[in-house]
Amino acid sequence: MFRQAYQVGFFSVLSAVGGHPFQNWQMEPLTGFWTKTLKDFTTNISCPADPSKTLGIKSPFLVFILKTTELFSFEVQILDDRNVRRWLKWSTIHKEKKVDHFRANLPFRGDGWRRLVFDLQNITNTSFGSSYIETLRIQICGRERVYFTDGEYSEDEIFNDF
Repeated sequence: MFRQAYQVGFFSVLSAVGGHPFQNWQMEPLTGFWTKTLKDFTTNISCPADPSKTLGIKSPFLVFILKTTELFSFEVQILDDRNVRRWLKWSTIHKEKKVDHFRANLPFRGDGWRRLVFDLQNITNTSFGSSYIETLRIQICGRERVYFTDGEYSEDEIFNDF
């Protein structure tokens, strides 16, 4: 989906900015809606909307600016250097890390608004002993902005739109 796109610096995949924030996302239930506060937002979304397509994002740092709740989770499907599709799942339900051949379930703690940076290369290496190649799919609930970067940036280095 984005494999041919220029992917240096910041690459946004979900944002409240603009007229069509869910253009590339599938929503469940289809009656979901978007609000700035996300107070009662319980819709699960995944990207890309077409399950036969992949994101093709090669930037190894995934950044969430989100509001977490008591029951929060998100999943990222990646492709590694062994050409294996694997899932990384973070959830408030998981209390400890559990890894099998295709999935890593990782604990997530916290409540409220926060900015989280995930080094997918490092997580892939420590979980599976392989190298991150690209992100294929994302499934999330409880969010405002999701973007990828080519490196880790401080708050001062982030554009105001991000």
